[in-house]
Amino acid sequence: MTKPRVLLSLPHMGSHSAANTIAVETMLLTDKRVDLQVARTTGVPFENNINQLVLNFLQGDWDYWINLDEDEAPLNNPIDLVFLDKDVIGLPAPGFKLNQPDAEHPFYWMVYSWDEAADSYRPYQMKRELGPLQEVDAVSSGCWVVARRVLEAVKQPLSSLWDENGLRKMGGDLHFCTKARAAGFKIYAHYEYPCRHFKTVDLYEVMRLLAAAKERKT
Repeated sequence: MTKPRVLLSLPHMGSHSAANTIAVETMLLTDKRVDLQVARTTGVPFENNINQLVLNFLQGDWDYWINLDEDEAPLNNPIDLVFLDKDVIGLPAPGFKLNQPDAEHPFYWMVYSWDEAADSYRPYQMKRELGPLQEVDAVSSGCWVVARRVLEAVKQPLSSLWDENGLRKMGGDLHFCTKARAAGFKIYAHYEYPCRHFKTVDLYEVMRLLAAAKERKT
């Protein structure tokens, strides 16, 4: 039986978290179920870097693309998800928004559903009764598995959407998911495959925000 051919991209700006490196070395590079090739890319700006990588992918004969950003580290092996043969599967990672002080708390999974009223994406609320693999509207590209058929159909895959004032309306990964769904593909998140997400934050600001949320509840 022919092994799936997988391109693992590791885009970075000069560094990787230790957990990221450990996950790559101990899970992905040792997995013999697939024919794996690694692409470590450092181009700037980031969207140019990723789109060049996708172009290289399409010029090759890979079946699936796994992307893993430098600041994320999967707790379970993303290669498992190749064998589900879905169009796009995101590995959920926690996000953090300090610019929403009215929120219950600033943390959320970077998995999204479309809000028609707001004309934008909002964090998806996981439905436990549906199991760990759930169809959603969009996922982050920080760690995902994408089938070749999607990349062949979606042009300029990871390009941001800009408004008439030159302001970014939608990031490249969410815009990609929008175009993929419009082309008839399905987006999934698998909650048994979460990722660590490493960020530098002001802990004072985190404490202030959480305290304010707690006061509003009392």
